[in-house]
Amino acid sequence: MEKTESSITKKRQRGFTLIEVIVALIILGTSITIIFQLFSGCLKGALILSQYDRAVLLAREKLNNYLIKDELDTGSTEGRDNGFSWEVNITKDKSFQKEFEKLPLELFLIEVSVIFPDQKRKIELKSLKTVINSEEFGNVI
Repeated sequence: MEKTESSITKKRQRGFTLIEVIVALIILGTSITIIFQLFSGCLKGALILSQYDRAVLLAREKLNNYLIKDELDTGSTEGRDNGFSWEVNITKDKSFQKEFEKLPLELFLIEVSVIFPDQKRKIELKSLKTVINSEEFGNVI
């Protein structure tokens, strides 16, 4: 029995050659590497967002602690919380001095700074608060 050309051709078409397998593995390996790099980048982005959210919540908490007080004193307070460093500065604000001149009110500027654990980033929140000056309030009534 003689082998015809068509039977030899069919025999060769049944499987892959070594070069085809190697090229397929290289393409597969490159694709998997790219997917892992993208996934790693997404995880880093999620970590940064998580830290940013925690920093904003901490700054908002510190700011709210001073906004609910009936009386404020000027000065500075600082501390650390969960790896973040924070600082609160309270100063008397003079920007509306003429408007508040005849009223028994004082205007305070509250500034909160939160520095991230990596010490490279920081956020700042600022707010104004009016406080009744009890000494002047008695004179007005």
